[in-house]
Amino acid sequence: MAHQMQVTPGIVARAYRVVIDDGYLEAGVGQGTYVKQLRASILPPDDAPLYLRSPRLPDVGQVDLICRGFRDFSEQSGFHDMMAYPTRAETTTLQQAYLNWLKYVPLGRCGPEDAVISHGGQHASVAILQFLVSKRDVHAIAVDHLSYPGFRDMASVANAAVNSVDWDQDGPLPFHFETLIRNQRIGAF
Repeated sequence: MAHQMQVTPGIVARAYRVVIDDGYLEAGVGQGTYVKQLRASILPPDDAPLYLRSPRLPDVGQVDLICRGFRDFSEQSGFHDMMAYPTRAETTTLQQAYLNWLKYVPLGRCGPEDAVISHGGQHASVAILQFLVSKRDVHAIAVDHLSYPGFRDMASVANAAVNSVDWDQDGPLPFHFETLIRNQRIGAF
C-alpha cells in the first residue's frame, strides 16, 4: 500500500493503527485485517460539527483531494531530486556547516563525522532512541499519555519500554514523573 500511495510504510502503519484503535478495522495475527461491523453509535450524527484535526473525521471527499494533491506534487519536475536522500559521503559540507552553527554550544570535541544528518523528524527520533538504548543503558522512555503514537512505535523499534506520565492541567505530574524515573530507569522523555 505504501508503494502504491507513494508514502512511507510508517504512515501506512500509523493509518492502520488509528482505524483499528477507532474500531473501524479488526486485525489478528496470521488472520489479516478486516473492516469491522460498524454500529450506528460509532458514526457521528449528520448535524455534528466537524473537528478538522480529528482522526475520526468522516470522509466527505477530502481523502481523494489530498491524494490528488500528493499525486500532482509528485509529478512536478524536481520532485525526484528533492526526495533523493544524500549519502553520508555527500553530506560532509552540511555536517561542517551544522557544527559551525553550533560552535558556541558546549558539545565537547567533535568533528563533521560525529554529526548525523537525518531524513526527517521521525528518522531522527528513531536514530536518537536507538543510540540511547545501545550506548546509554536506557531501557525505558516516558511519554505524555496523549503523545503521538509514532513515539511508542519508535520505542518499540529501539527495544525500549514505554511509560505514560500522568498529567494535569499544568503538565506532567512531578511526583509520578519522579517515580517513573526512579523505578523504570527512564532514559528519555
